[in-house]
Amino acid sequence: MRSTPSRTLASFAACALALVVGLAGCGSSGDGGGGGKDASKVRASLIGRQVPFFADLGSGLAAQAKGDRLDFSTVYAQFNPQDQLSSVENLIAQQPGGLLVAPLDKRSLAPVLRSAQSDGIKVVTVADSLDDPSASSAYVGADFAEIGTRKAQAIVAALKGKGEVAFLNGPRGTSFVEEQRAAAQKVFDAAPGIKVVADDFAPLINKDAGLRATENVLTAHPNVAALFYSGDDAALGGVQALQERKIPLDKVFVAGTDGLAAGVAGVHAGQIDFTVSQCPYEVGRIAVRTLQQLLGGEKVPSVVTTPMIDLTPATIDKTLSSNEWAACAGSKR
Repeated sequence: MRSTPSRTLASFAACALALVVGLAGCGSSGDGGGGGKDASKVRASLIGRQVPFFADLGSGLAAQAKGDRLDFSTVYAQFNPQDQLSSVENLIAQQPGGLLVAPLDKRSLAPVLRSAQSDGIKVVTVADSLDDPSASSAYVGADFAEIGTRKAQAIVAALKGKGEVAFLNGPRGTSFVEEQRAAAQKVFDAAPGIKVVADDFAPLINKDAGLRATENVLTAHPNVAALFYSGDDAALGGVQALQERKIPLDKVFVAGTDGLAAGVAGVHAGQIDFTVSQCPYEVGRIAVRTLQQLLGGEKVPSVVTTPMIDLTPATIDKTLSSNEWAACAGSKR
């Protein structure tokens, strides 16, 4: 999902900003309107409009900003780290009071965002954090380790503590993937009857990648009892692989992440056994509110963990009719 720009680009950005980096403020409180900036002007940079998660996140940001009567706009990097770096620099040049960023590359943006903070702009990272936490005032998003733990616990329970499990991960090195995987591995390590037989990575989290990876796992490990995917789209590709091999879906436990429209449909159909919604719409609303607190001079935690909702075939109807889900998904669902 992410690709890393050249070291030359990162080095150039770091060197160009070397004189101001040391002056960057990284406190968790505002200074009454962003150091003289217009607190009603807020800009956002997200990764890709075509990805349902970021589309819903953008809708949540816009809804909260509209309700708060902010001067607000969003740009999308379309999975190009250099484009995001350039667009964030352009947003900073507009001198907003606050900036919301879902970082595509966790390293290259840090010098630019530290510079923005030194100039009085409040920065909040959304959905993923930076390698250098001092480059933002707060991070707003899900706890990926908690998601991985919940999924692994569901697998251990379903298998009654015994069976073969395969990791079918997304891009190596991304927090969303690595933190889920590491937390799940701890759960599996504590269950002696669980054997991890595959730990594969794919450059994207989509149906095609999930299909190919699952075909490989099923060929090498025909007795696999559970499949742990980084995201629901990949999990649905895995479901297709199982169906094409005429493997009954009740024989293999499928776990995903996201709980967006496709994942919800998969759970409802009994194809995905467990997923965790990150509630991107609500993440967007919470991110804007957090930034507003900073701009108003309030202190906020450096990490603001957002709601996560488990979805299973047995509980999905009740969950989808709950007030908690209405807030999670937004009014459009």
